[in-house]
Amino acid sequence: RGSEFKDFSEGVAIFRDSSKYGLMDLTEQIVTPAKYLSIGDFKNGLAKVKTEQGYGLMNRQGAVILPPIYEHLGVYAEHLIRAKKEGLYGYLNLKQQWHIEPQFKNCSEFHEGIAAAKKTDKYGLIDTLGKWRVEPSFDQIIYINEGLWAAYKAGKFAIITPQGEAITPFKYDQINQFHDGFAVYGIGFYYGFLDTAGRAITTPKFGLAWDPQGGIARAIFSYGIGFVNDRGETVVSPIYGDVRDFSEGLARIQRY
Repeated sequence: RGSEFKDFSEGVAIFRDSSKYGLMDLTEQIVTPAKYLSIGDFKNGLAKVKTEQGYGLMNRQGAVILPPIYEHLGVYAEHLIRAKKEGLYGYLNLKQQWHIEPQFKNCSEFHEGIAAAKKTDKYGLIDTLGKWRVEPSFDQIIYINEGLWAAYKAGKFAIITPQGEAITPFKYDQINQFHDGFAVYGIGFYYGFLDTAGRAITTPKFGLAWDPQGGIARAIFSYGIGFVNDRGETVVSPIYGDVRDFSEGLARIQRY
């Protein structure tokens, strides 16, 4: 049925009939007819839908949890969903009630009870009551896992805590998300790795570095691609022209 299918996820699949999308179950029974302009992937039993009127939220049974009347919807996280109405963002619960009234120009999902938000031209951190935990003073704030945030000010990044304490100087051009306890940073044209205390576990000596996977990370040395661990030690010698990340204990390589 339909002219296009997505893979099954959480027991349902999205199908397209002409220009509209619907849902079917594992027996190919229609759960929701093709009436949406788009249906997002399901996460925790919920998916974002779009109609001519706006965005809403639907469960796997096709029931509308939030009506499609919002200009934007984020990801349902920590019992709240970021929503935009009349040009401003706030946070809804699944009872269609505003937990935090729309008042922000922009904001992020909550992570461990904290979200980044801005009312004017600067970002700060708020709690789930909408109160400022860190007053707005940054050009951008991005969650980087491990309860930490990358804050951008005067053209440079630093790592800050949920209390706003900077645990690194504002000197980085790039800070990626933490994985397995360490993260990529960039200074100028070179890259290195930081730990969750903000300590540089390598100097910025790599031509490029990838996010860690399985406790090790790929990096371009001056003479090839190798891997380093969370202590900055080289664990796979950089003798390869190309290497992919390990999967099930193996990595695809290309020698010079």
